[in-house]
Amino acid sequence: MKQLRPEQLEAAKRLLAREMPSAPSTAAATTRVYEKVLGQLLPLIGEAGVQALFARSVKLANLALPCLEGATAAAHQSPELPRLASQLNDCLQNQEPALAQESAATVFGHFFSLLAAFIGDRLTAQILQGAWSEPPDPRQRKL
Repeated sequence: MKQLRPEQLEAAKRLLAREMPSAPSTAAATTRVYEKVLGQLLPLIGEAGVQALFARSVKLANLALPCLEGATAAAHQSPELPRLASQLNDCLQNQEPALAQESAATVFGHFFSLLAAFIGDRLTAQILQGAWSEPPDPRQRKL
């Protein structure tokens, strides 16, 4: 799957926007989204599953956003979640705020698209809702 689903990109943007007011930077907001989603997914697909989806998401995002090249290289060398997340964080900290937000949204949009392809839209929506106390968009039942 190489196609970024628009509804998943929008969900990623909404979730990042929720974290931005209390985060000092886009990189910090990205880390918060990552940690919340990780907490929901580890019991379901395990660390190896999250690693695979996240590494693939960074690689797919790199096709649209070359600033992620370092994170993609890190994914190939060592797809460990902490290292890959750290590389993504470094990439985002070195970008202009608008590009950092777009980069983070693209990575998470791919991540949510891959996850939905793997476990389905409904379960993906439930996982995202479980990571936050309220649904990402109450008017939208299906992501």
